Amino acid sequence: MTTSQVRTVVASSLSLSLLYLALQSPAVADDSGGNFLTIPFRAAAAVAGTPIAIAREIPHQFKLCLGEYKEDNNSWKIIGATGTLAVAPIASVIKGCIAGPKNAFKHPAFSKDSFSLGELDDK
Repeated sequence: MTTSQVRTVVASSLSLSLLYLALQSPAVADDSGGNFLTIPFRAAAAVAGTPIAIAREIPHQFKLCLGEYKEDNNSWKIIGATGTLAVAPIASVIKGCIAGPKNAFKHPAFSKDSFSLGELDDK
């Protein structure tokens, strides 16, 4: 084969692949495990959704940590609030790193829930 024939074969193969992807039904493109692009779509959702989940967990963790001291007197509340400044961000990172990939693979690809924009678990 000459170079021009190889280029023609490659170009026609690429155009047929793009045509195949463009003509897929939305149900196959979204949720089925048979689509070879499902894993990269979900990986992209995990990469983008993890920082979103971390940012959304921070206020929830502050609320949970401060709620532990609501029955105590004011001096314990001040000590608890100081400790919360250190504990809540760390707990948010841990929970967000778990929730981001979990949401990406649990929900349909490119839905708002797969990017951790819907309801987070344990709320």
